[in-house]
Amino acid sequence: MNESQQKIYNQSAVVRNRLFQPIAFLLDKLKIKPDFLTLLSVAAMFVFIFVVENNYTLGIWLVAISIFLDMLDGVLARYQKTQSDKGKLKDVLADNLSSLLFAFGLAAAGLVNPLIIIAYVYFMVMSKILRVFLFSFRYQSDWLFKPVAGLLPNFIVYISYISFLAFVISNNNFLNWIFLIFSFFLAVDALYFLTKILNKRKSR
Repeated sequence: MNESQQKIYNQSAVVRNRLFQPIAFLLDKLKIKPDFLTLLSVAAMFVFIFVVENNYTLGIWLVAISIFLDMLDGVLARYQKTQSDKGKLKDVLADNLSSLLFAFGLAAAGLVNPLIIIAYVYFMVMSKILRVFLFSFRYQSDWLFKPVAGLLPNFIVYISYISFLAFVISNNNFLNWIFLIFSFFLAVDALYFLTKILNKRKSR
């Protein structure tokens, strides 16, 4: 994540803090912890797998709930002043699991070819792992390392959610092409960061 991307992330965090502060205040009074919201976010996507084939509308609501909880857990952590790189890693892992459950749900519903989903999942995971590994050398951490995956993989995940919404509204299934394009960009991204890591090791 370069400086401009970090600035965008920081600004978005400020907006989310202001927007969801009343909810964070209420959740804090109820003694609810960020990890609980994170688990609920993943649980919503887990349910998505089993309902999306027969109820696209409910699937959209589950995705929306998962996204909302994912945004809220970080706001609550900052409100309770419990944010840390260790907690951020939990959030990153939960985000990855949620996006993978979403992708597998589309495949299980027959909306996307399973082979395309396998490629998408593989390159998504590789892209994030390689990014986190490289960025861990660039930033100081209050834990073992700083789990930063950058904007591109997360941007693709959110575009995939929007694509599902567009499919439901239009009733035109273009998701195979969308996820094929996503897989291509993630493959290029993973290759780029793998090259940077290998060059970094050679330069030592």
